[in-house]
Amino acid sequence: MSRRKGTPNTASARATASQQGETYSIPYTPHKSQLELHESSERFRVAVCGRRFGKTTFALAELVFNAMLNNPKSINWYIAPTYRQAKQIAWKMLQELIPPQLITRKHEMELSLTLWNGSVIELKGTDNPDSLRGVGLDLVVLDEYASMKPFVWEEIVRPSLADRGGRAIFIGTPKGYNHFYDLFLMGQAGSKTYDSDYISWRKTTYDNPYIEVKEIEAAKRTMTESSFQQEFMADFRSNTGKVYKDFDRMVNVIPSFDTPSYWTYGRFMDRGWRVPTGVGFVAIDDNDNWYIVDEIYETDLTNPVLAEMVKSKSGGRYFWHSYADSAQASDIEDLMRLGCTFTPVIKNTGERAGEAIKHGIEMISERLRIQPGTGKPKLFIFSSCKNIIKEFEGYEWDDKRSDEVDAPVEKPKKKNDHLMDGLRYFAMMYKREIREPESVITNNKDWTFN
Repeated sequence: MSRRKGTPNTASARATASQQGETYSIPYTPHKSQLELHESSERFRVAVCGRRFGKTTFALAELVFNAMLNNPKSINWYIAPTYRQAKQIAWKMLQELIPPQLITRKHEMELSLTLWNGSVIELKGTDNPDSLRGVGLDLVVLDEYASMKPFVWEEIVRPSLADRGGRAIFIGTPKGYNHFYDLFLMGQAGSKTYDSDYISWRKTTYDNPYIEVKEIEAAKRTMTESSFQQEFMADFRSNTGKVYKDFDRMVNVIPSFDTPSYWTYGRFMDRGWRVPTGVGFVAIDDNDNWYIVDEIYETDLTNPVLAEMVKSKSGGRYFWHSYADSAQASDIEDLMRLGCTFTPVIKNTGERAGEAIKHGIEMISERLRIQPGTGKPKLFIFSSCKNIIKEFEGYEWDDKRSDEVDAPVEKPKKKNDHLMDGLRYFAMMYKREIREPESVITNNKDWTFN
């Protein structure tokens, strides 16, 4: 059977083992939406799919097609987040797709099959990234790519395709706006990051005609709306477990613009060293709308370097509100000597620590929501502030509970929280203190910025 690279031309595929003079059928009939994925000729295919769409069956069939029909002696890999998952999900299914007469060697420990024409199909896991290095690949499938570290593709797998001109298929269910979403955009014509080597699709569980609609609807009734949208509708916007469920990049993220000098300006900081120091710059208009216009997000910053970065990004504006964690007192004092002033956050609110944190989160959440009367939120983020956008989408509640008497019932995970902590400090301190703007204070203030 002749076949364009990467595509079955019909609803079934057949391969001929010439040394035997016989024709063998691959036991796979793709449904309409799977066939659409097969028929693409782009080098890199990205399929964002709901559960039970049939994405893994499609991807394994592509590996088989490539090994049997297109490329004798080809090297073809299926990669899952872990070796265990690869074995549980794909090993049996792969063997069922290949007529046993065409398998000349099977290695159970290595999850490897060698075919009569010298082609090899192997299953791998990213939990042992070193095992993925050093082999040239013709075709690779990365399953549940949203659960993998981006470096696996960028630093290990992508270079392995170079010498053979290899191709890749990325499949999985979304997990918010992470690196899988970035890859999805590369395959969307019209997006700013579009790359003609890529093509992407978003397929829901409803696109699989073999799954009864009543089963999907039954699942919908027992799931939260956000979970259903993510798992069945392949929706990147799911807010399962998110602290800021009201954050929506389609609403809260806007293009940058030049803010007027007469607006009120503020800053917030969460100091780090091995973890990033997060600094945010806020512009506030006459209607008390907040615009996060710039950010700093770097590790290993000394105070002199940090002070110069803050001064540079402050751009000669007057800063009425600049806040930092009071636990960082020595850094605050040092930065003040360097002409960069931050006020320690007042944390004593009469509430337990966890309640104070939740109170600050609620203040920010209220600003993220669409306001009655205006149809707009009161908190906007410039699209150039990529790290705070990432933290908004990755900031999650910790599902662990503490037995301590003073412990909060619910608290955020200590992850994706550097700018989130700083913004919360800003919300809790905003308008709480009254002081002169830094432009008229001459003692260690940064009013001289140019």
